[in-house]
Amino acid sequence: MQQTFDIPLDNLPDLEEHLAILNRKATKLKCPQVTLEKGEITRHIEKDEMGFTHVHFTQAIALTGETIGIPGFDLVAVIDHTTAQENLIRSLPGMVEEGELVQYRTASPLCEHCNTLRRRNNTYIVRSEEYGLKQVGSDCLQDFFGFSPFDMASAFELLQDALALCKSAGDEMERGSGRSQTLDLASYLEWVSFSMRTSGWVSSTKARESFDGTVSTANQALFDMQDYEKAPSDKWGVFKDSPMDKDTQRVQQALDWIRTYQFDRSSDYMHNLFTVCATDYVNFKNVGIAASLLATYAKAAEVERKKSTPSTSQWIGQIGATITVVATVQSKRYIDGNYGVTTLYTLLDANGTILKWFCSGSCDLEENTTYTLKATIKGHDEWKGQRQTTITRAKIVQPTKTK
Repeated sequence: MQQTFDIPLDNLPDLEEHLAILNRKATKLKCPQVTLEKGEITRHIEKDEMGFTHVHFTQAIALTGETIGIPGFDLVAVIDHTTAQENLIRSLPGMVEEGELVQYRTASPLCEHCNTLRRRNNTYIVRSEEYGLKQVGSDCLQDFFGFSPFDMASAFELLQDALALCKSAGDEMERGSGRSQTLDLASYLEWVSFSMRTSGWVSSTKARESFDGTVSTANQALFDMQDYEKAPSDKWGVFKDSPMDKDTQRVQQALDWIRTYQFDRSSDYMHNLFTVCATDYVNFKNVGIAASLLATYAKAAEVERKKSTPSTSQWIGQIGATITVVATVQSKRYIDGNYGVTTLYTLLDANGTILKWFCSGSCDLEENTTYTLKATIKGHDEWKGQRQTTITRAKIVQPTKTK
């Protein structure tokens, strides 16, 4: 199996060091090693908001690895039966199609070779041209195929670890920090909400592709949560910014939504998100999926709001004019860009006028809250038949009132 990545040059030495450690572990376990082949170096030229030019370099790499093979079979996934609700499916990239393993999300730990059902932490999905997909227990892998299932599982996990290292080469994820293996889900998500509210949403993909050490929201929430918990109780006062009641409320709304939402069952992402959020705790290795709940819920809420609210919006003011308007925040979205995260606010005034504000600086408007704003009209646009007025340089000129 081979997969390619673009890695910032500054991050390449650290990646090679971690892959070397992984290969030493593979040698001890008598598993196949992974190889890294370096390719073309690309120069990226970007301008920031101040007009300064920045030059960055990335290098294409190809990661090649393999699992221990079974004659006539391919190992395609491991089923994790340890979650409280449905199973987690961990597949190798390119080995399965989206939705192909749906039937295994609720599968019992049954071995289809010996037809024995018993308690197992993991079972293995193998594929052959003759038999198709089969779910096999570890004992039968040992007896029937003639080698240790732990060797095969170790090779599979080592390859997944190597892929994860490459994907996170641009992210500042701590390893070996001694944290607990599980976190209280709601408490962790409150820190995610706090981070989104103060700094916007930064996906793991955006963090990996950044050239300035940008940290993903999932990781930033972990760092903030850890710093807060490590501080002596008499020093908690220094944390002037920490999760508030509005974060707690947002998290509860998002959890209620995912736990009752009738989602597209063909989506592996939505299935894994539902499974990870089905209990009150989250395993450390699944915090990235858990953190994405709040961004996914915000997008879904925006779609539902648009469906339920017919538009009577008209344009207001002249472009370039300064206006004072009383409007309520309907939604906010976080948009990853080349120069950081921009918050897109959608507001509605008493006449049904839709206002859009792209805020790239410090802004903390809350949904379902009414504000008196002084702003400059930037443009008049139309989106899906709805007339929208875009504003800029908005400032709050009067205390807010909640709906």
